[in-house]
Amino acid sequence: MKVYISFNFDPNSFGGGNNFLKYLKKYLKKKGNSIERVKNADVIIINSHHQVLYNLYLKFRFPSKLFIHRVDGKLSNHRNKMYWDELIKIQNKFVSNATIYQSNWSKRIWEGELKSHINEVIVNEADPDLFRSDTHKYLSGRVNLIFVSWSSNKNKGSEYLEWVIRERDSYNLNLQIIGNLEINNKSRSRFAVTHSEMQTLYKQSDIFLFPAKDEACSNALIEAQACGLPILALNSGGNPELVLDSGETFNNIEEMISGLNKIVKNYKGYSNAAIKITNNRKSVQYYEEFIKSLLVNEKQVRKVSRIKIIYASFILLKLKIQIVIDNLK
Repeated sequence: MKVYISFNFDPNSFGGGNNFLKYLKKYLKKKGNSIERVKNADVIIINSHHQVLYNLYLKFRFPSKLFIHRVDGKLSNHRNKMYWDELIKIQNKFVSNATIYQSNWSKRIWEGELKSHINEVIVNEADPDLFRSDTHKYLSGRVNLIFVSWSSNKNKGSEYLEWVIRERDSYNLNLQIIGNLEINNKSRSRFAVTHSEMQTLYKQSDIFLFPAKDEACSNALIEAQACGLPILALNSGGNPELVLDSGETFNNIEEMISGLNKIVKNYKGYSNAAIKITNNRKSVQYYEEFIKSLLVNEKQVRKVSRIKIIYASFILLKLKIQIVIDNLK
């Protein structure tokens, strides 16, 4: 079994897809299953809306290889243009032979729109070499909240972060914002964060605050859990599937305050639950097992003709032109 991952990796801690796929690649490499030359691969993993043209080319050149499409939520939930979802649909219809959804919520919202009839739900997993809890965590003095987001989309929960900033002294809180988000008309950007620095930032924090809406599977949330941080997250998207007993979910400010108080009162219990959930999460192993099952049952996998791939390329070109036009407006 030889696997090629079609993704433009960033060496820093930057985005869920980047971090998880780097860990998956490292895991497969240790097993002798990761490969750098695509022509020698049995399976090609493609991601969301990324590198669609390149992946169409790979499908045209290697139609007999198996393509697995890793899918999160709908990008139109975060961006105003529906064409971002169309990029995902093109990959899924014309390139992929099977789909891996990052949460049950993600699978539900795509139901009937994506075409791969072979699919599985596998959440992300943090690299234990980079994100782990080495020491017992406890609260002392002000409660240090941390929020991480590598995009500035409209659904990251700015109103909740603004509330924390405004009321931090009244509730004895600190808030660290990492990534790219504008709060109170001030840009708070920090893109070049290494994995080691990110691990340190998590360890310096007490609670991971994640008020984002319609997130399929936040890798930042999973990494925070791995570092022993209890989670305080909006009751939306795939968040509840990830939080489980490691924290509290909320629907409004009042519930966020209540959830915060519950975590503070039983901090050790929530922290231990976060570590337990992390230890039970075997996502990269599930990827390996799913890939092996596809190779064993290769005759059942849907094939796509080269004529359809050429047709898809014209659809993509038209969509790209529309994207350029919209960006110029």
